Amino acid sequence: MHELTAFCKWCQFLPYREIAATLRTLGVDGGDVVCRRESQITPDNAIRELPAIKAAFDAAGLSLKTLVTDAVCADDAADRVFGVAADIGVERVRLGFLRLDGKPYPERFAQARRDLAGLEKLLARRKLRGSLQFHSGGFCLEANASAVMRLLDGFDPAVLGVQFDPGHLAAAGEPVGMALDMIGTYLHGVNVKSPRYEPVVSAEDGRLSYRITWVPLKDGMLHVPRLLAELRRVGYGGTLNLFCEYCCGFYSVEHDVAATTRLGAADVAYLKTCMVAAL
Repeated sequence: MHELTAFCKWCQFLPYREIAATLRTLGVDGGDVVCRRESQITPDNAIRELPAIKAAFDAAGLSLKTLVTDAVCADDAADRVFGVAADIGVERVRLGFLRLDGKPYPERFAQARRDLAGLEKLLARRKLRGSLQFHSGGFCLEANASAVMRLLDGFDPAVLGVQFDPGHLAAAGEPVGMALDMIGTYLHGVNVKSPRYEPVVSAEDGRLSYRITWVPLKDGMLHVPRLLAELRRVGYGGTLNLFCEYCCGFYSVEHDVAATTRLGAADVAYLKTCMVAAL
């Protein structure tokens, strides 16, 4: 079966031993640790803090293979974080959002390609892989597999690739199987989370629209058994990374660590049931 990890976003500000204990409660094999400017572990303190959280994970018998960063170009901060990550045995870093920042798409796309070229060199020197994750919506370049593969065209898939997020694809409307076929050898990892459309009526003009909310796996649009079948079809046997994001009208708990952990544990149990059924 797939190794299961959890993205430690919801519990990232706990003491490191408590983060590890929370992951153990969840029933996963490891965690994707956050190292961003607004997090407990930042590019400025990474030299001290990343070995400390790695020690806490080791003591709890947990893996730490992926580091989630806000690196978008090959600057001194990225070099420092990548260096420490490699030193403590991290295998892969998730790169930051490639935001549009109000610029025309062609201009922003060209700049992102130049920045990715610099990151590819930095990652290769550290023997790390760097992954771009999908994010549905109009704020960044990584809107779906089609957009990400334009960005990655010509780069080495052993260095730069994709953190596959079928939850965001469910929101964007891009079929999972087609996306996996487009990605091919650029597939680095897989997230598991499930969205739902929530209707919203404008107070100004009464117009009906919707917003995306994130719910427990069984309640959302992501068809987990179908996802597992598609991953098996393309030969993916790597890690599945649970996101533990639950934020909607009836599960507004993303920042409530205890409540989120309870929902996450239920999702882990459901995911394991689906994996056994898929064997």
